[in-house]
Amino acid sequence: MHDEPMLIPRYEAYYETEIAYHEDALDRYGNWLAGSIRLFDPQSDHIGVLRDILEEMRRVLAVVNQITHAGSDETRYGIDMTDLPSVPIPDGITTEYPIWAMDAHGNVLVGDVANQIVQITSIILYGRYVGLGATIQYDPDAPIRVADLPEPIKSWYHNDRNRGRDLGEDTDGFVYDPHEPDDMRLTWEEVVHSYGWEVWGID
Repeated sequence: MHDEPMLIPRYEAYYETEIAYHEDALDRYGNWLAGSIRLFDPQSDHIGVLRDILEEMRRVLAVVNQITHAGSDETRYGIDMTDLPSVPIPDGITTEYPIWAMDAHGNVLVGDVANQIVQITSIILYGRYVGLGATIQYDPDAPIRVADLPEPIKSWYHNDRNRGRDLGEDTDGFVYDPHEPDDMRLTWEEVVHSYGWEVWGID
């Protein structure tokens, strides 16, 4: 039995069940976690997997910094937070908070310390950040004109129409679905969800 503090790894796949508060031992686990981050597959894995590994790495770094007083961050283990495994994030998505990575189903890792998950369609639906604390927002329940569609929705919409898809534009310039009763105009929320479904298979 030992009296010194020990760190219990969150991941059972790691070969040690307890890690001594020694720099070398902690770094071995930190580098193992970094390898797990590099193996994260945004096409098949949920973005929550990446978030959890990053949180565990920060727990290790907190102990390392307590010992070394070095103020180390993820770069200690070769992780660049601006280049995490991710599917391409559409152009035109701007927020007042960082977007770190996205999986193939539109789950996005956000927040100052990459610890929150939201849907990319929610980011698009509830406002596009344009700077100085301002966002462009549309009423989710109101019809929207084709000319008012922001990017990346506008490009998708025009490409969709060019492929002979169903969405149309009525005589007043509003987005509408010709297969709905009375050629119903679509609300902004319906347009965004159609976009999410077509692009990522989500709604």
